[in-house]
Amino acid sequence: MPSPRAAVARAFAGLPPVARRDAEIRRLSGVVRKRARALRKQRERVADLQAEVAGLRAQVRREREKAVAHDTTSRERLAALRSAKRRISRGAEPTFSALLAQQRSLYGRLRDTGGHAHHPMARTEYKLHNVAFARSHGVPTAPVFQAWGTIDEIDLGSLPDEFVLKADGGASARGVFPIRRTGGSLVRIDTGERVSCDDIKDRLRAFGDRIRGPYFAEALLPSSGESPVPDDIKVYTFYGQPAQVLLMRPAGPRRRDAGRRYIDPVTGADLGEVLPGVTYRPDIPVPDRLPEILAAARHLSLATGADFGRFDFYDTPHGIRFGEITPAPGDPQQYHLDHDLALGSAWLDARVRVLQDEAAGRPRGLVWGAHPSAWLYPAGSEPDGMESWPRTVPGCDRWCVPSSPRAVASPV
Repeated sequence: MPSPRAAVARAFAGLPPVARRDAEIRRLSGVVRKRARALRKQRERVADLQAEVAGLRAQVRREREKAVAHDTTSRERLAALRSAKRRISRGAEPTFSALLAQQRSLYGRLRDTGGHAHHPMARTEYKLHNVAFARSHGVPTAPVFQAWGTIDEIDLGSLPDEFVLKADGGASARGVFPIRRTGGSLVRIDTGERVSCDDIKDRLRAFGDRIRGPYFAEALLPSSGESPVPDDIKVYTFYGQPAQVLLMRPAGPRRRDAGRRYIDPVTGADLGEVLPGVTYRPDIPVPDRLPEILAAARHLSLATGADFGRFDFYDTPHGIRFGEITPAPGDPQQYHLDHDLALGSAWLDARVRVLQDEAAGRPRGLVWGAHPSAWLYPAGSEPDGMESWPRTVPGCDRWCVPSSPRAVASPV
């Protein structure tokens, strides 16, 4: 039997006002518990956010420190470039582009006065001459099938099914026709266009004085890459010291469409986009035979006795092949300032070495090698009095072999 107190409590709790009060208390207790749980979660979230803010502040602090260091380096670099520009404006520190402009002007004067025999690199503007010169030093070239003194004499009927027709003088691929004979027709390998011998002659005439004869057909070198013709490997060499290698992948007959990649000749590393406004192809592979190509470029560069020359090669499944020498490249050469300065410094260092060797007894100009080398010009077709140019042969064993590696400012 319930006690009187319990009975009174039950009766009291059953009163409507008391029942409503207890129900409200229970409701409010549930609200408090929910809010307490929410508050705990908020406190946990606040703690997480505080930790995240602390981490972000630390990251901001680190980034700020990096930015300050980078800004300091940038200011120092900018100050150095501004100082270089001031020195360039006073002529105290020539760039590659400035020296190249001078060289082009010099060659123009020599051409006007017939003075090619008196300057070493002015004598290397002639492709058949350069083929004979390279062969005399044991550097292999593409076989030459036939040469003609004039455009009218060109006859392609007896040539193999694949060949390249070239003009002895011409730059930027002018007067160069890679040809394959297919089903009795001549097809340009670089464009797929069908042409006739008369078409080719007309196009050669259309170049006017931008090319010059004689004209010759040589073997089409096989390509090991995706292009129907092999990549050009152009070694910028300063009297025995390569300073950069340009890998160029043809993309049709227009030179400006070719893909380019500039690499360091020592490490093979990509130099990046050092020349604005051209198409970069970082996927062009570094040639497997690059060391052999660089050795040939060093040798031929020393043999020319000139401060600077660009030496073109091809890496074929059958070995390297020499292409040509370009004493004053005419395609775009306006590099970024720091790269331009580095190449200019390499050029000046090379000029000093040339003068030192000439003072030590080196004959001025080209030193020919002693390997067998056929003279490929048709009789009477030598341009610019070439048949009377002096030829120095003895001394290659002394002057064409690098003594010891000399430091060259690496382009960046």
